[in-house]
Amino acid sequence: MSKELILGVEERSAAGELKKHTEELGRRFVFVDNKNYPKGKLYTITRAVVDVKTPYEPAGIRAHTVDAVMMFMGFGERLEGLTAEVTLNRETFELKSPASVYVPAGVKHSYRLLKGSGTYTKIVLAPGGDYNAVTD
Repeated sequence: MSKELILGVEERSAAGELKKHTEELGRRFVFVDNKNYPKGKLYTITRAVVDVKTPYEPAGIRAHTVDAVMMFMGFGERLEGLTAEVTLNRETFELKSPASVYVPAGVKHSYRLLKGSGTYTKIVLAPGGDYNAVTD
């Protein structure tokens, strides 16, 4: 039983796999989803980017039927070094890492990485780890 809880992390593209996702920048690592732990209740990925100079937006505006969290962490010692822009419904906010955004179910959202180096992590409370099933 316990061994099945140690999950393999895979590097995979989001384009073609996830609703609303088109562009790729950096590297995307899938920690928990419907492929590596379909009994779970989470979907979790991290994208690592280095030296972003041109704003990068990976997907169109979307909403989930469940709550989610977005986390931005730079590669600096205090997790600084990454600047992002997050849109929640129709409000836009510029964030400097480290930063965290709670996205309640139904809130239309998107993000853009503006500059710097670091990681973007998303955790979605998705039954069966199925991102597409909870995304509009």
